[in-house]
Amino acid sequence: MERSYLWHAGVAAGLGMVALGLAGLTWLPGVAPFTGATWPGAVMWVLAALVFLAAVVRVLVNRAYGQRGVDAVWRLMLAGKGWFGLLGLAVFCAAVTVTVGLDGGARPEKVEDGRYFAADSGQKVDGRPTVFEVSRAEYEDARENGLRAALGVPGGLLVIAACLALVAGEAQRMNVEGVLSEGALV
Repeated sequence: MERSYLWHAGVAAGLGMVALGLAGLTWLPGVAPFTGATWPGAVMWVLAALVFLAAVVRVLVNRAYGQRGVDAVWRLMLAGKGWFGLLGLAVFCAAVTVTVGLDGGARPEKVEDGRYFAADSGQKVDGRPTVFEVSRAEYEDARENGLRAALGVPGGLLVIAACLALVAGEAQRMNVEGVLSEGALV
């Protein structure tokens, strides 16, 4: 496997673990890092989009997908280092379930005169989410849930991008060795 695939997988896995680690910190008591900031989530989404799209392109451009289809990609996940792809899918599903499923629908809206307000997109009045007053603890919980989702989902995508980079590298290695051209994955 070429080093570029390993570097791609390493960068994606490292960024994914940072994002998932920061998302996990929101469960610890006290103030979570970056709770009031929106930039960490935005930065992780941009990085996740770039790294994930690069990994998908590497898989699609590879000869394994072009000639054999999606079945070859799934088989490559089970061959060599690519079996980590299954682990990546499990981590992604767990991250989505935990981060988004526990949100509850309320998101922090504003702080005005020492009063805290949250919006519930599930209850709409005139097409706008209902805004209601909440306690400070509920407001902070909503902020942490938002940060958890903003960091957890791109973290899961980055882990999957790492797995896809390994799959693409494994397919490229097998192409070079002539394994795919001999029909070993058919």
